[in-house]
Amino acid sequence: MTMPERPLIIGLGTGRCGTHSLVDVLNAQDGVQVVHEDKPILHWNPAKESSDVIGRFQARIDRTPDKITGEVALFLLKHTPALLDAFPQARAVVLHRPREEVIASFTRWVRGSNRYRRHTNHWQRGVRRKRVLWDRAFPRFDAPTMQEAIGLYWDWYARGVGDLTQRYPDRVRQWTMREALNDPDTQRDMLQWLGVANPCPHHAWSAWTVKPKPMSKPAANGYTYCIKTFGRPDALRRCLYSIHDRDPGHPVIVVDDSREPYAADVAAELPKLDVNIITPGYDVGLSRGRNLAIDAVQTEFVCQLDDDMYLVEDTDVPGMIAALTDGKWDIVTGRMLEKGRVEGWEATFCRTDTVLYARPCPPKQRVQPVDMGMNFLVARTATLQRSRYCDEIKIGREHLDFFLAVHRDGGRVACYAPSLVGHRHGKNDRTYRKMRRHRRKAYDRLVMQRHGLSHVVMPAGEVLTYMKNFPRLGPQAKWIDAPAKRQPQASPDRPPVETRDVTVSDGPELAVLYCCHTLDASAQANLQTLRWYNPGVPVHVIENDRPTRQDGWRNADQVLCQWYLAHHPNAQRFALIESDMLCTVPLREHFADTWDADISAANVFLSDQDDHWPWWSEVGRLPANMRPHATGAVPLAGMLFSHRALDAIAPVICRPEMNDIFAELRVGTVAAAQGLKIVETGPHAKRTVRSNKLRPYRRRRPGLYHKVKGRTPPRILIGALSGSSPRLAHRREACRRTWFTGVGGREGVDCLFLMGDPGLSKPDLRGDELWLPCPDDYASLPQKTHLFCLWALASAEFEYLFKCDDDTYVCLDRLLQVPSGLDYCGWKLGKRNYASGGAGYLLSRRAAEVVARDVVEKTGPEDRLVGQHLHRAGIALVYDPRFRPWRKPSHTPRPDNDLITGHYCGHIRMRRVHRQFGRQ
Repeated sequence: MTMPERPLIIGLGTGRCGTHSLVDVLNAQDGVQVVHEDKPILHWNPAKESSDVIGRFQARIDRTPDKITGEVALFLLKHTPALLDAFPQARAVVLHRPREEVIASFTRWVRGSNRYRRHTNHWQRGVRRKRVLWDRAFPRFDAPTMQEAIGLYWDWYARGVGDLTQRYPDRVRQWTMREALNDPDTQRDMLQWLGVANPCPHHAWSAWTVKPKPMSKPAANGYTYCIKTFGRPDALRRCLYSIHDRDPGHPVIVVDDSREPYAADVAAELPKLDVNIITPGYDVGLSRGRNLAIDAVQTEFVCQLDDDMYLVEDTDVPGMIAALTDGKWDIVTGRMLEKGRVEGWEATFCRTDTVLYARPCPPKQRVQPVDMGMNFLVARTATLQRSRYCDEIKIGREHLDFFLAVHRDGGRVACYAPSLVGHRHGKNDRTYRKMRRHRRKAYDRLVMQRHGLSHVVMPAGEVLTYMKNFPRLGPQAKWIDAPAKRQPQASPDRPPVETRDVTVSDGPELAVLYCCHTLDASAQANLQTLRWYNPGVPVHVIENDRPTRQDGWRNADQVLCQWYLAHHPNAQRFALIESDMLCTVPLREHFADTWDADISAANVFLSDQDDHWPWWSEVGRLPANMRPHATGAVPLAGMLFSHRALDAIAPVICRPEMNDIFAELRVGTVAAAQGLKIVETGPHAKRTVRSNKLRPYRRRRPGLYHKVKGRTPPRILIGALSGSSPRLAHRREACRRTWFTGVGGREGVDCLFLMGDPGLSKPDLRGDELWLPCPDDYASLPQKTHLFCLWALASAEFEYLFKCDDDTYVCLDRLLQVPSGLDYCGWKLGKRNYASGGAGYLLSRRAAEVVARDVVEKTGPEDRLVGQHLHRAGIALVYDPRFRPWRKPSHTPRPDNDLITGHYCGHIRMRRVHRQFGRQ
């Protein structure tokens, strides 16, 4: 067996010793991909393990030949000698934690909030216990108590590590947990020994591993920590221990509304910490609990924490209080550390009619104004007693409701970026998860009704709504007022702005001027996508009637201005979109940074600063009084004009002396001469709008993309799983006579039936049937999907693969309208992270490559295996309810709904569905 040159990492530890954090440290390095306790869980005794452990590691090496790979797991101790003998490049790293700490940590873990753990005892022989999967990973010992059995297990593991270091002194090394996870020099030494080329120390944030360090700055004013907890004793213990170690001189108020309150027991472990426990009864809710904690505060300031947060070295509550008092803010929020990454919920609010956009705004300065931040916040006690949480909202979006109320009342919120708090979810019991998930939608609806909203777009892109089918939004009073627009001052060489007396207050907030030479299939496809992402926004289609495309391109601004003066459309702002632009974002969100500007463009070029622009050669064609104001607005497509700005520039652009000038130079110059400032859009909007042939922008994020010329609907290759059994022939015939009939004359889609023949040596395409070299039974569906992706990547032209069953009806027109940029899309089955195979799922080329490479299982549930491998590769499922897996007649595509697929369609039902669309 030829061994690769890249090292192989084997990680060992007793458990509860930081092995998960070790994986975070390793995977933070370039070219390293290590897993933590991968399934299946191995037996601690190699003689009783039936699986091929060496093949397990070899398969991982084969999947990632260009990376350092390996596994960190406590059950690999006795398997390590065989692995070191089989792989000469392998090295084993061991994390050591003191015996007493391991015993205490395992005891806390067993007695935690998860009710299934309370009957767990992996170590003690002869006791009545509940058998669990992890029993096979631990040896059992004769001991009177579980704690003594854990101690014997620690001794056994220490002897095993000692034997390894004596047998392989150069290939097995041991480090203490605290140094390996927190000391940069020790980490660098460990990573270099493991073969990492450019080691980069990575701090593993954990309240139990980070050496306590008190806050360096004493607080000028007193403050109280307020914590609300429910059903998470482990999280509360971590939080209180961190306060005890880092900031013990301040009172703590804990509100515990669990069914069996535990806060008093946890606080009893820290007698030196001033903790006040409030038990208001079972399930009063998160908002009510926080209000009760605020009412009990006796100090001037409050620091609010969640129970799954904990103080770390960079937590700076005194600094947040100083920023609060110096900047005259009402609330100052911090940020959080989760798995070594700095994250936050910072956002600014922007409202359009009944739609609220919570636009993310990560802080770029030490103290940055925001409208919403984290639940880790500092405020005056009087402020929070006045701006209270809504008691009716027990859980879910209570922080969104709180910050919306603060914003509505004129409160000033800022984010103090240097102050960080650790965040660790932990594993919650089933009751907690059920209560949190099943009630969130009802509270979402309450939040939106309280603030007159129909939709809320959260910072991560999640859309909240309690309305079905996204109805058209109507005008409604706005409580977020836009700042007053700047009025340009007239000067001797800059005439006053010309305006016409038209009232626009009753008109729509935005209208689109859609310019095209001919409304061909490409322009219609882009127009349809534009309308899909901007429902309710009026679109005016303007055909460029210039005789040649070159002439139309140079004078597109004059065509638009002539149409504008002739039709006088009524709107507050106008977005100029050309037919070669692909819009995959709400325009209100795209122009959020420059929404109140007179004119916004991706780039603004000035003649005295940007001499590289080639169209300065046409400055001589400008009238003499315009030349001092020469400005370029690039590109013309994707610009936003206010009503006032178009009123000012349209008459001037249409004058005869302004003919035969490049459009982007003409618009920018006229706007500058009229005293209108052109504001550049944000960096993301800039790089999506502007065309670059050498470095094209990948259309994976929402944006306004230019140029998208000659665009046709995505080329989709459909593979319908079928079989060679005679009883399945009528299914294929029904497909051929219904939705397959539109394939021949339709551009952008091909359909194949996927059949199996184990006697073949390679795939064989026979008409509309693709025969694959695999068994033709239901259990072998993973092989069919794997081979289909392999064949398609090697032999077919496509942008997307769509896999479904032969009893699935597919509405091709609607399938072709699925927006671009998705990697994995379909119907999400329950709470699982994979799409229904019967309803069909869409795979991009990137996702198809993952399936072709990783889905190597011979048998099993095909759709679940595909979803699991895509999830491990970092490709998340995009849930689309238009793919339906159910049997009900109402769950099939019809003209009066928007469904794309319907599953469990027999040949009679499939023809009935097809006839509803007026097709024979």
